[in-house]
Amino acid sequence: NYIENAKLLAVVKSDAYGHGILPVALKVIDSGADFLGVSNIDEGIFLRENGINIPILLLNPFLPEHAEEVIRYNLTSTVCSFDMVQALNKAALKFSKRALIHIKIDTGFGRFGLLPEHVLEFVKIISENLKNIYIEGIYTHFSSASNKSITYTQFAKFMKVVQLISDKGFNIPIKHVCNSAATVDYPEMHLDMVR
Repeated sequence: NYIENAKLLAVVKSDAYGHGILPVALKVIDSGADFLGVSNIDEGIFLRENGINIPILLLNPFLPEHAEEVIRYNLTSTVCSFDMVQALNKAALKFSKRALIHIKIDTGFGRFGLLPEHVLEFVKIISENLKNIYIEGIYTHFSSASNKSITYTQFAKFMKVVQLISDKGFNIPIKHVCNSAATVDYPEMHLDMVR
């Protein structure tokens, strides 16, 4: 098995890149995918309403007012702001559930995510104050997996943050950085999950 013990998140966003989200989701689950990745809440709800019950990670942020839908449909959120986390905590409390989140770190892609220097404080505040939130994962996105020096720089930034969090006693079980290209090119970066 090429990815060994790493989990596999199959990205099925944008109608599985035009191939049909439901048939592709069913096929990748049948082939051993542990997670599905979608762009938005509507894609996640569609999969849930069609009987998909494995974890689904929302890869893009959503507006806080949609937090209840996220909790209702057992979707896992990518977060990088306190207003999202607070909305999820409130919604999870309402439904007597725990909201699962993955924290996105911007290590150089520049699209969205927490800056590395803010992550420890973010984790600390959530862990100590928001009892209905479970930080299941933490990840980053490589800006150009084909560029080795940029990728190694981003990976080093990510691992420095992860080490800092761990040194302060916070355990985040799923760390992930690799998209398809990076999964093939950088086996040493597979960590706990590949996308």
